[in-house]
Amino acid sequence: MINDSMKAGLVVAAMLMAPFAAWSAQTNCNESYAAGFAPEVLHEKLSKGTVELCSSQYGVVYSNLTRTPLWSAENLSPGRFSLPRDFPRYDVFYEDKRIPFGWRSTLDDYRGSNLDRGHTPSADASNPHSDYETFALTNIVPQSADGNRNAWAAIEKAVRSLARHRQVFVITGPLFIPEEGKAIRWLNRRVAVPSHLYKIVYDPANNAGGAYLLENQDYRRPREVPIQEIEQLARIRFFPDTAAIRPMKLPRPRWD
Repeated sequence: MINDSMKAGLVVAAMLMAPFAAWSAQTNCNESYAAGFAPEVLHEKLSKGTVELCSSQYGVVYSNLTRTPLWSAENLSPGRFSLPRDFPRYDVFYEDKRIPFGWRSTLDDYRGSNLDRGHTPSADASNPHSDYETFALTNIVPQSADGNRNAWAAIEKAVRSLARHRQVFVITGPLFIPEEGKAIRWLNRRVAVPSHLYKIVYDPANNAGGAYLLENQDYRRPREVPIQEIEQLARIRFFPDTAAIRPMKLPRPRWD
């Protein structure tokens, strides 16, 4: 259910976005999205201040004001995981020079924050170049260390287990919903810290999907929610060219 604090957070999140370039469902990262259509931002102010960046195995829409992605998108299928991973994790974050300096997040923004740099997972990559691309800071949100390493890692593992048996499209993103009476937190007064993280999973063969929702704090447990609930909170229509999506039971994340 959406409470008054969440509604207030949606207004704050919308006001964060300053003019840069309006975003629509048109995309250059066609392979990352079901039917080749990217999500559509429904709030006019939220649709500004964004730029699309396509990497070899995922796409992001990046906000130049929050200095985080609004979402990242992946097309995961059994072929991606058919061979054993025989290359090391790159494991070095770097500033994305596709973005002008004043608009991009930097390594200094995260220094001393005690937060992890959550990203489209390295473990989803099928080759060294794709693994390297996942460490671009345009693919990063500030994330609770415990959440990233436990509950969120278990969600990512659960989604990969599903993708080993069927094609799924995955959209991951942040929500900026401040607690009542509190402001959104910023790193270095430049990078917005999400209140929640979501991961949407869509099975095109069965036109079915669901989502995980996790508070961005230590020692929280994820909830499985309908895609429509995330759409209401984010004010984003995630599958604009798809008929009504049926509910889908997602695998249970296990980490303890």
